[in-house]
Amino acid sequence: MGALAPKIARAAAGVASAGLLTLASAAAVPVALADPGPGLNIAFPTDGAVVTTKDIPVRVAVADFTIACDEAGLADRAGVGHIHVMLDGMTMAQLTNFYCTQNFWLSGQGLQPGQHTLAIDLSTNLHADMMETAQNVTFLYQPSSLPERLPAPGPARGAAVAITAPAEGATVGPQLELQVQATRFTASCDLEGKQNVLGFGHYHVFVDQDLAIPMDMSMAMMEMPGMISMPCGNTIPVDLGAWPSGQHTISVELEQNDHTPLMEPGQGPKFATITVNLQNPFQP
Repeated sequence: MGALAPKIARAAAGVASAGLLTLASAAAVPVALADPGPGLNIAFPTDGAVVTTKDIPVRVAVADFTIACDEAGLADRAGVGHIHVMLDGMTMAQLTNFYCTQNFWLSGQGLQPGQHTLAIDLSTNLHADMMETAQNVTFLYQPSSLPERLPAPGPARGAAVAITAPAEGATVGPQLELQVQATRFTASCDLEGKQNVLGFGHYHVFVDQDLAIPMDMSMAMMEMPGMISMPCGNTIPVDLGAWPSGQHTISVELEQNDHTPLMEPGQGPKFATITVNLQNPFQP
């Protein structure tokens, strides 16, 4: 019995040691955390930053999100979309455009020196704001030389737009250029999201949307199916690489600075539409 005692003690110590090892191993097993989902941070301007350039440089960082502007206007896909930026507000009226890179510039035209706010969030393909990703900063705008003022109002009536190329019924590839011609209307990206100026605005380009039926344009951000870009040039690059092959309509609509359709009393939106046959080797 006396000879067994040390053996029993050693065995008990071994069991205790094994137990401690098991507990230590269990404690070291990582616990899976919930996926926070897409996110965004504004790297510049930061709160309180002083901007001395005429135009405002913006840098953001996105996480768990794919920026894919070629899918703008298509059905939503989880974790895919683009970036919305609003200056001095957070409605469609203050939207400066939507963006496809993490570095870009905002025009200072018409912006008064002083304190301004910037609101940025991620957006779905259908342009619905992902409010859980929204970030806001306040910065001081002190340009070394004053930016351009808002332009003087232009013609009051008779604005129109036409698509001059491609031709109606043309067969096109996924990357093409629209040629548009506007009359009594000046398109300017520098004015997007600023106060309305008569005779000025920009274009909205839509795929497969009937613009004869006006959208319910509330000032809250909303879904805009089929809207692929908000350009201001008369040569408009179009990327249909994510759209299926077949027949599609492409429409260009005149918009005011606050993104509401330009309309005159008793008239509907002013737009032009063509039908094209898309041959897309990237899609069925």
